[in-house]
Amino acid sequence: MDLTAMGIVLALTALVFVGLIGVEWVSTGRRSPRNWKVKSTLIKTSTLEEGDPMNQTTADPTLTGGFDAKRTVLTLIALFTGSAATIFMLLLASSNAMLIQGLTEMPKFINSMHSFAKLYVPLVWLPSLAVLIGVAWYGQQRFPALANRIWAGLGAGAVATLALDFFRQMGVMHGWLATDTPIMFGKMILGPQAGVMSVLFVGVIYHFLNGASFGVFYTLVWGKARWWWGLVWALVVEVGMMTAPPMAPLFGPFGSKTGGPAFFLITLAAHIGFGIVLGLLAQHWVKHKGSIFALFTGREQLVSP
Repeated sequence: MDLTAMGIVLALTALVFVGLIGVEWVSTGRRSPRNWKVKSTLIKTSTLEEGDPMNQTTADPTLTGGFDAKRTVLTLIALFTGSAATIFMLLLASSNAMLIQGLTEMPKFINSMHSFAKLYVPLVWLPSLAVLIGVAWYGQQRFPALANRIWAGLGAGAVATLALDFFRQMGVMHGWLATDTPIMFGKMILGPQAGVMSVLFVGVIYHFLNGASFGVFYTLVWGKARWWWGLVWALVVEVGMMTAPPMAPLFGPFGSKTGGPAFFLITLAAHIGFGIVLGLLAQHWVKHKGSIFALFTGREQLVSP
């Protein structure tokens, strides 16, 4: 394994390790008192006697506070570093190869993607992952709702990728999928000349981080939503994958160039499985109700476990 591969592997291994710690913190760590089932973001001031004219409702600073520039900026940073940075690497690299350079032959296509990724990985992707972990770590004390959504999204998205892989592996084994995407991911990052084990290892890590990035986007945007919103999000991802590079130029929109419905149906089943698992885990692990706009304004509602 060359030096570049070792650096990427070490960085991503550290990220996965920290992510697992975060998931554990989400599940069993610092919890609010069980009587904190919030119906309102206002609380009574407990230090004043009842009937005291100075006794009035005040805003709980951990749950409300209006628009906060720092919280908003950190949320947007988390949205980019936690989801867009990972997803865009594949989208931009494949779009550059196919739509700008007009490459459709797989060897030239992979070489072009690697030329893009070898700059994107050290300059954008790995720094973005580090920033995301930094935001989550910083937010645990100051913006716990934001930190919780980041950790929960990483964990739920990665676990949901296992459900997706059940169908993906079935498609690979039966020949319904023309390519094994983790191998393509590994070659994109390390180059087509890298060793098979290195390509597979790095490709699988990127594959799971890609799933985790869709999880982070979901938990940041939707928060503690009903599980079926995860299914809706996964179907949106499926439509996007079937109509955008690299899949659409290679295999046609919705697999129309593959000669049958198997390609589209197996990817659809995979994303349905992904969405159901993502939605169920996010519903369980995310602690606050409210969309991303609630994070901007501090109006998220804490729900007791």
